[in-house]
Amino acid sequence: MKILTRYIYKESLKAFVTGIIVFTFVLVLNNLFQLIDLLINKGAGLLVVLQLVVYLVMTLFSITIPMSLLFSVLMTYGRLAEDREIMALSSAGINTFRFTFQPVVLALIFSLTLSWLNLQTIPTIHSEFSRIYLSIAKKQPLLKFEEKAFTKISNYRIYVNEIDKNTNELKGINIYKFTPSVSLITAKTGTAAATDKTITFDLHDGIMQSSPADSPEKMTLFAFDKYTISIPLLEEHKDETHMQSLREVPSGELLKIIKYNKQQKLPATQLEIEYHLRWVVGFAVLSLVLVGLPASIILNRGGRTINFAISIAIICFYYFILIGCISLAENFPRIPAVYVLWIPNAATLAIGVFLMRKVLKK
Repeated sequence: MKILTRYIYKESLKAFVTGIIVFTFVLVLNNLFQLIDLLINKGAGLLVVLQLVVYLVMTLFSITIPMSLLFSVLMTYGRLAEDREIMALSSAGINTFRFTFQPVVLALIFSLTLSWLNLQTIPTIHSEFSRIYLSIAKKQPLLKFEEKAFTKISNYRIYVNEIDKNTNELKGINIYKFTPSVSLITAKTGTAAATDKTITFDLHDGIMQSSPADSPEKMTLFAFDKYTISIPLLEEHKDETHMQSLREVPSGELLKIIKYNKQQKLPATQLEIEYHLRWVVGFAVLSLVLVGLPASIILNRGGRTINFAISIAIICFYYFILIGCISLAENFPRIPAVYVLWIPNAATLAIGVFLMRKVLKK
């Protein structure tokens, strides 16, 4: 059995590496022309562009690792089934578990690793990628805000819910500051203007809340019809000022903002979705492998092309459910996002158990 176990691990890892290379190339190809434009037209150095490529590849791990491990399972066990080796092992009285636990072990290891990366490392990489990219591509001093994204400016974080593309008016503005005192400014509408030294916001119809960092219960609050705030661009922060989407916010800080919003009875659904997605996508590896393992034995196909197609079909099925659950969580915030977002993993796990029972009955 040791020989069989080594063989399965060896074949699985070979197919995994093949999958990583192919799937990464396909996904990076989508951004390749932008990177070439940076190199040729924006004057970016070759080393900087290569650094962006490395960051881009790492941000794709949440997609490429589940796809590649699923492909490796389909390839390895599809080939074993096609060559009648699984039938021979079963006929020899070897328990099915003895030659199917290996990919589950790999999937569990990759799930834990990917979850850790999603929580600790990938947000930082997203942030670094954006900072470098924007420092090259940005030609105007005025920051270009994006909808439903955080902008980091010095000690402030600004969240804008909606942008009128015709008038450049910002809607649903939240300006957070956590040091030296905790404050939150919300406004229904506003505009932003930038110079080399400051960003100035003209806000309308809003509320300002503030409290000492060590005494959050001592809160002051006042409403305003119009309020202007200028945020200085400190010299050491000039290069750090860039758009920060939710996926760039560190998990610890995300939890901090979620807690603060809930305490102040402010919307936190988008923040909760982002946080729980980091766990859900990490453990998608395990769920998908538990589907792919029995499916590869039942389908009895060892060809590389057919298994690429099958792995893409299973991934599309999974992400179709996931996107639907994200939409459900956004539209029905009363339902806890943590329950809704785990539905795709639970569904694929249930399908995997059903298929595995069919395999064991053969």
